[in-house]
Amino acid sequence: MDQPQPDFSLTLEKIAAIGQDFSAKCVDLGYQFSYCGNLPPNASANELAAAITELKNTVVQINTTLDRKLTDLDGKVTRHEATMNTSFNELKNRVLSGELNAVARSGNSKATHKYHRDLLPLHSPFTAEPIPGFPRTVEELQNLPRDGIVEFLKQLDLPTQGSPEVLEGRFKAACGVLILG
Repeated sequence: MDQPQPDFSLTLEKIAAIGQDFSAKCVDLGYQFSYCGNLPPNASANELAAAITELKNTVVQINTTLDRKLTDLDGKVTRHEATMNTSFNELKNRVLSGELNAVARSGNSKATHKYHRDLLPLHSPFTAEPIPGFPRTVEELQNLPRDGIVEFLKQLDLPTQGSPEVLEGRFKAACGVLILG
């Protein structure tokens, strides 16, 4: 009875198509390699060496392609993670600063006279840190020049267009200072 012989052409096809249907191709490939034990001792050594060399070259090409694809994928994942981390940190800072600023506005709403109350500083939505140079008192807030008000509005990510009265009102509202004596 004839023993099955390996079909190296089929083996090479299976290796080349390994990315298409991985598990089925591997089973077929395994069968082909198992048939190598059935090769008669008088098989041409040159044919066998050529087939093995071709097989080796195909495996090297597949490995090179997979390495390149994995490197590309790793780069994409790294970029995606960086984008997600940045977006998460931005969102975290906005939420945290919003909570801190709500508390500050509540405290600042009790400042009804320029001499009665220190102001609680607002926090930047970009960093969640207190805004540097924030007015410490209602008096300092009232004496801010237009450029100073615009700069604080920018740091709070609020609109900076409008007349000086509109800008001052917007900044006072953002601070929680609505009534001044």
